Amino acid sequence: MTESEKKLLQRVEQMEKVIKKTCRFDEVVDLQSLSLFPKVRLPPKFKMPSLDKFNGIGCPVTHLKIYTRAMHPLGANDEILAQLFQNTLTGVALKWFFNLKDSRTNTWEDICSEFFKQYRFNNEVDVTRRDLEDYQTRCQGDLLVFHYEMEGKSRPNDLSA
Repeated sequence: MTESEKKLLQRVEQMEKVIKKTCRFDEVVDLQSLSLFPKVRLPPKFKMPSLDKFNGIGCPVTHLKIYTRAMHPLGANDEILAQLFQNTLTGVALKWFFNLKDSRTNTWEDICSEFFKQYRFNNEVDVTRRDLEDYQTRCQGDLLVFHYEMEGKSRPNDLSA
């Protein structure tokens, strides 16, 4: 490589550095896409209530009820509920929420639906040691019988031994 080529290469590298420094953040990232509802405004003197955060464990319906019932008296409409919902999530639930496609979070109803679909199987089952001991004597270890008894359903005839 000749001396003039080296100088030219050095000059090009300097120009690249200058160009990179002049790129603005909003040119690289679509700022409108960072917010679910960019035009939503909070009511005057609004203060986010302190609520337990949902971490992926527990009943999703209970979490939605607590959140909605805490926010409505503060003047929160559906857009505010949707925009601030992420503040009530933590851990894997927050990661799940941020990984949702924008097309699935257009409305508060969409968010509730997606949240419920994701965590609908989080039914809390209160099984005591006594329940397990009763199960062992009654069912002789048959897991299907135990499952149907815990669900409060009778065992289907086609599953009987």
